[in-house]
Amino acid sequence: MFYIGNSLDEIFGALVILVLFGAMSLLCCSFTTLIIEMEQKQHETTRLHHTMQLYEKLYQHAPVMFFSLEESTNNIVQMNKLAEQVTNSQSLGVSFLSLFQEKDIEQVNQTLQALNDEKSVVHSNNHFKLQCGVDVSLCVTRMRDTRTGQILLHVILNDVSAVAELNGKLVRAKEKAERSSLAKSQFLAMISHEIRTPLHATICSCDLLQDTELTVEQRNFADIMSTSSHLLLKVTIK
Repeated sequence: MFYIGNSLDEIFGALVILVLFGAMSLLCCSFTTLIIEMEQKQHETTRLHHTMQLYEKLYQHAPVMFFSLEESTNNIVQMNKLAEQVTNSQSLGVSFLSLFQEKDIEQVNQTLQALNDEKSVVHSNNHFKLQCGVDVSLCVTRMRDTRTGQILLHVILNDVSAVAELNGKLVRAKEKAERSSLAKSQFLAMISHEIRTPLHATICSCDLLQDTELTVEQRNFADIMSTSSHLLLKVTIK
């Protein structure tokens, strides 16, 4: 009985050790998994932070005007630096429509109202004029802010004044070139007509001269005059 009792104690002790060892192994695995997950979350958080910083730089220094609006009121909640410079004011909290001249307000409002759950992006082919006189094109998108859950309208205004001015210069240059070409053609036509009149007289005189008694040298001169006159006549006719 003493031997059996000792064996049971040893078996029980071994089982306890095995259970403790299993629990420690499970705890170590759980702890290791937790550390890996924390490192992954830290990496994702760092990457998200860098992405947000890059987005903020692009947003602030983009060559277009960015506005974020409340969907219900169209009030401006955020804008980038170029938008502040062009509008020449701190327009946060004011209506986005107030930035435009009165003749364009209704059409801009219709563009904003065109957004819905099925149509999240609207691009207008029309040009609108701001209160400061700048001509802009408009593109608006409807998105939910991941930080606040609020639905915002994000508007991009592109300054097309320089493009419009360049197009105007190209049109004026084209018209000037066409006028110059027309004037040149008219001038050449007039000169050609004015040259042909005395040229015909010269040719006729040469023909009459060649019918008279001439020395060899004189006839040679008369032939040269006649040939040159006919060549010049061909040029004026072309």
